[in-house]
Amino acid sequence: MPHVTSSNGLDALSDFFGLTRSFATCDERENVGDAHGALEDAILTGEVLNEMMRLVSYSNLNAFLQLLDASPGEVRGGEVLFGFRAAGKFNYPNLNDIPSEVELLDKLQKAELARQKAGDKRQAAEDAKAAFLSQDPIPWSNHVLTSGDTVYFSSFVSDGFEDAVNRELERLGVDGSKFSGKTTLLVLPDDAVEDSAKMRDCFSFKTPVAVTNYSNFLRNNPQFPPYNPAF
Repeated sequence: MPHVTSSNGLDALSDFFGLTRSFATCDERENVGDAHGALEDAILTGEVLNEMMRLVSYSNLNAFLQLLDASPGEVRGGEVLFGFRAAGKFNYPNLNDIPSEVELLDKLQKAELARQKAGDKRQAAEDAKAAFLSQDPIPWSNHVLTSGDTVYFSSFVSDGFEDAVNRELERLGVDGSKFSGKTTLLVLPDDAVEDSAKMRDCFSFKTPVAVTNYSNFLRNNPQFPPYNPAF
């Protein structure tokens, strides 16, 4: 076989690299002939992987996966979050353009540092949210909406409620289309405060976004419609 493609199976790849299947001896399947199972496939797949890495002079598996634009699966707490993923297309048809293993390892290290930084920021925001909600009384914002404000209503579920809110926002000249660090006020249903990711995000911005529940919001902005959750 002069070349391999993405449509070639494990046996074709094995032939290309001159590999032979090793049969498990634990249950005497080596006497069945051409039988094979998960164990044999796993062993052969590992041997093919080693040959592929050798072709590009790579010894680090993570760097090699990065080269293929692929990522391993992840298991957390005994639960499979996702399996192996790959783009299915090699981005370096000219082998002279393949980056060195050192380059990709450096890229992976920077990506990992970025993930750690993002994780630390997320945890700090979670801690700030918990500290905010632990206060008695909770210091909800008493902001009164005026023209030029940017407000975001999160997690509201009720027929007709969104349309009624949008009409009032338009009358006031208030933008209610998106949530960002420039949002003036985040409004949450009273029963969705504890689980709100948006509320956590309020504390992740350089300048925290003001937040309130709907009961308090109505006291300061009584022209808005009542909220009756749809269950």
